[in-house]
Amino acid sequence: MEGGASGRLPPRLRRGLLLLAALAPASVEPYNLTYNSTVPTWGAPYAKTPQFALPPSAPIYQGDCPAKCSGHGTCVGGRCVCFAGYTGAACSELLPGGCGHKDSCSLHGSCMLGAGGRKACVCYPGFAGANCSMVACPHECSGNGKCLPSGKCECDAQHTGSDCSFKACPNACSAHGYCDIVSGACSCHQGYEGEDCATKKCPGGCSKHGACTNGTCSCEAGWLGPTCSQRACTDECSFRGTCVNGTCVCEAGFKGDACEKRLCPNDCSAHGACVHGSCECLDGWGSDDCSVRLALTLSLSLSLTLTLTP
Repeated sequence: MEGGASGRLPPRLRRGLLLLAALAPASVEPYNLTYNSTVPTWGAPYAKTPQFALPPSAPIYQGDCPAKCSGHGTCVGGRCVCFAGYTGAACSELLPGGCGHKDSCSLHGSCMLGAGGRKACVCYPGFAGANCSMVACPHECSGNGKCLPSGKCECDAQHTGSDCSFKACPNACSAHGYCDIVSGACSCHQGYEGEDCATKKCPGGCSKHGACTNGTCSCEAGWLGPTCSQRACTDECSFRGTCVNGTCVCEAGFKGDACEKRLCPNDCSAHGACVHGSCECLDGWGSDDCSVRLALTLSLSLSLTLTLTP
């Protein structure tokens, strides 16, 4: 360096040049940090001012360095100065043919020599990546999902399982069936049906005489019962009997197809007509049930009329 006060750089410019020199690639030759003292004015171009070129992968950041240089570099002025074997704005990329800092493979693998003498990491089980810094997902999620940084698989909608190798069933069979992980089809529990086993069956299929709604039969006209298997009776047996498969079994005192007729005592003993539950007996018969023969009673009346003449 040139002697004398006139040959020294101003302190502010010198600090800036030292910082740029620290960020320059290792292949850049050292620069002579002097300037031509014969240049008369400070603002004129310097004959010996070095020209620095920053790596294209190292953009200028303000404040802290990105990702704290991933633990593979030093933060200088908001930019990462990567350790040997690493590159990138955050020192997160492994240089080709390397095993990372001190050939450590992030302490999750072994550094091996490959073809052409190039080094490469062979990761221990459970780790992945060029420098073995990533947690590996089982079977790389079988190609049916995304591997999360935690090492767990996030499966797509059609697959399930820790490694996304199983087929998923629609709606997980609605918790009413068994999922066949090979075919992805549901085998429904008893009482349920449908692609996802979400539909509740009706007993007996409503005997084909009604509609099933959430497990309950709505019977067609002329049919009744929980399974719509019983024929309905006329007028519901007038509420005076029980319907048995379309036939009314009337209560005591009633008769008719719909139990609409009231019975007379002893059916009027065949000696009268039953009218609204009361017997109208034939001549010569009496009592409530027309069972009593009446005695023949003759009433004779003699009427004499005398006519007196003077």
